[in-house]
Amino acid sequence: MLGVRQLKSVTQVAKSGVLLRNTLHEYASPKPQQNQQNARDDDGDFRPRWVYSASSFLTYTTIPVALLYCVFLADWGDREHVFMPLRRWILQYKQSIFSLSPEEAALVQLQSAPALRDSDSAEGRTSS
Repeated sequence: MLGVRQLKSVTQVAKSGVLLRNTLHEYASPKPQQNQQNARDDDGDFRPRWVYSASSFLTYTTIPVALLYCVFLADWGDREHVFMPLRRWILQYKQSIFSLSPEEAALVQLQSAPALRDSDSAEGRTSS
């Protein structure tokens, strides 16, 4: 049976062996901190980090653009399809934006009428 002194010396030797192994490991690897950092960062992927950002950006932009194209611009033929009500609504909205109200049309006619009369009289003078 081991005595208390022998037990203490065995634990000291074991501790010193652990210390020796750590010191040998530090001297064996040139830069242990850098190796540990590389081991943490290296997940086996060779792509740079910006690839993931670009991929997610393209995913979030390409899919909505493709969806909008399919709904509003793609040619689905002359028959009635599921996107026709939405297309008709957009067409009416665009016409309301780009067309004149009756009051605006009357105003344009009043403003262009004297100019037309002046141009007609000028043409009459030059043609006679």
